Amino acid sequence: MGGSVFSIAGGCDIISVCKKSGDGMNATNLMKAAVEAGGDRLDSFDGNHAFYRRCGFEPVSWTPFNEQYAPEGWTKGRDRPEDVVFYAYTGNRQPDKAKAAAELAAFKNATRPCTGENGYDEAMKKRNDFMARRKSAK
Repeated sequence: MGGSVFSIAGGCDIISVCKKSGDGMNATNLMKAAVEAGGDRLDSFDGNHAFYRRCGFEPVSWTPFNEQYAPEGWTKGRDRPEDVVFYAYTGNRQPDKAKAAAELAAFKNATRPCTGENGYDEAMKKRNDFMARRKSAK
C-alpha cells in the first residue's frame, strides 16, 4: 500500500486508518481494503462523517464530545467539539457531502445519545449489538 496502513482489532473493528502522504492509494480505497480485510465497524469524530458515508458506513449510535478524551492538540475555544459516532458497514454509500451532513443531523435528532461516564462504552455496545443482530439475520 505504499506506506498507508489500517489496523483491525478483533477481526472486525477498524481502529486506525493512516494514509501516508505521497502514497498513490487514496483514502477511499484504503477503507475499501480495510473492509475487504474484515473490518465492518468503526467509531470516529463526527467531522469525518461524510467520508465514512461515502465509504459505505452508516451511524448506529453516538456519544457527545468529552473534553477529557479530546484528541492531542485539541484546544478549547479554537477547535470544535466533535461528538463520537459509531458506524456499521452496510455498503450503502452517500457520496453527496451536503446530504451526508443532513443525514447526520437527522440521525442525532432522532437517536438518544449515550451519555455519562460510560457513554462511549454504551455507544460501542449498541453498535456491536446491532452488528451481532445483523450477522445472525443473514
